Amino acid sequence: MTLRSRITLGSAAPATTMLSLVLLLLFASTASAFGSFDQTFGSRGIAVAGFGSDSSGAYGATLVPGGGVLVVGSATRPGRDFSAAAMKLTRSGAVDARFGTRGRSLLALGGPDADEAVAVVRQRDGKFVVAATADRRLGSRIVVYRLTAGGRLDRSFGSKGLVELSGFSGAGLVGRSEQARAILLRSAGRIAVVGSVYSDISTDTGGIQHPERIGIAGLTASGRLDRTFGRHGLLVTGVPGKPVTSARAAALSSDGSLVIAGQTENADQTGRTGIVVARVTPSGALDRSFGDAGFAAILAGGTDTTAYARGVAVQRDGRPIVVGAQGTVVRTKWLTARLTKRGALDRSFGGGVVLASLPSENGATAGANAVTLDRGRIVVAGGVGLQGGVVGAVGRYSKTGRPDTAFGGSAFVVRSTRLGPINAVLVQASPRRYVTAGQAFQAPRTKGGGAAVAKLRP
Repeated sequence: MTLRSRITLGSAAPATTMLSLVLLLLFASTASAFGSFDQTFGSRGIAVAGFGSDSSGAYGATLVPGGGVLVVGSATRPGRDFSAAAMKLTRSGAVDARFGTRGRSLLALGGPDADEAVAVVRQRDGKFVVAATADRRLGSRIVVYRLTAGGRLDRSFGSKGLVELSGFSGAGLVGRSEQARAILLRSAGRIAVVGSVYSDISTDTGGIQHPERIGIAGLTASGRLDRTFGRHGLLVTGVPGKPVTSARAAALSSDGSLVIAGQTENADQTGRTGIVVARVTPSGALDRSFGDAGFAAILAGGTDTTAYARGVAVQRDGRPIVVGAQGTVVRTKWLTARLTKRGALDRSFGGGVVLASLPSENGATAGANAVTLDRGRIVVAGGVGLQGGVVGAVGRYSKTGRPDTAFGGSAFVVRSTRLGPINAVLVQASPRRYVTAGQAFQAPRTKGGGAAVAKLRP
């Protein structure tokens, strides 16, 4: 069943251009046009499966040669709390039984409570490096581990396969906790892990009860701290004068720099946030030629609005693309913005910031979570609120910030109750497909919904 509904144009706002975004809110479509499902994958283009008996959705994903996909999240096993989880799908969308145990790898990271894998990259040798957050009795910690191509823990990496980042204690935060957000492959097999370092204990610092900073760790290919990166392998940073500067996503520039997208929170206890982008040199120092001494603000929000970032990509020319949402507690809009290489708003891209008003029954839950680049075009993915929950959405912009009406048809949407919000979007090279990964509303034999992976024709 295909449902089409027109997306209305928004009105212009200062420093923004509000455009309709040609979206695919993912329902089943049997057409072979741009933006339609690849009918050879899964069930009518969508594969739904759980990591375990109580499964999260897919928080991160990476492509596997031959058309496969590996996704990460969390799941329970009988008698145990949530474990970090990975699952591999074949080219056809079936769970690959040759990977791990019946296609899945569940790993308890040594703590007493819940663990979750949030991001994954594939190395050239076929191994998978996973960034996870592990609960500890005195706060959560970032843990990195490596799986073999067959889904087993690679004990040659770090300490018996694991690296727990304990060096962020120098962040000066009381009751420190950490949350993994992204993992990147750098040159010579080196790794960068990006997350947030925050206080679990109320300190009432400048009106903010839980101060937060961006935390980055550099690792060698063998899983040791890369002492040439930052200070002894670590960098903890934030916007001066802002008690909260959090990381939400990260991407690598062609010159090896790291671009981190996140948000700041004002010290007025209102909860209003603004988007911030930081650039870090390959050696692990803030690039002070970018923005204002290393940080660029995209949208600070007004007295009744807030803005947040959830995804970032970097063009070959060094210009970052950031996606997220902006709005109020009642209604939010998808946000896509482009910066220049120096960190200023790129006015050639829809005036710098493009806001998309999407048809929604629960507008406060609308937002973009991921972005990727395809031959100069910008592919964004996320979710839109409906009465029964949040459904996945995909759209595409031209390089100038205009909705690409060749993708999905002219200003229509297609919805699916099989797909929840999308957390990752990738471009498969051969055959060319857009691959999305996120939450499923209903997964077979799971209580938590499970992961949903879809393939779309570009």
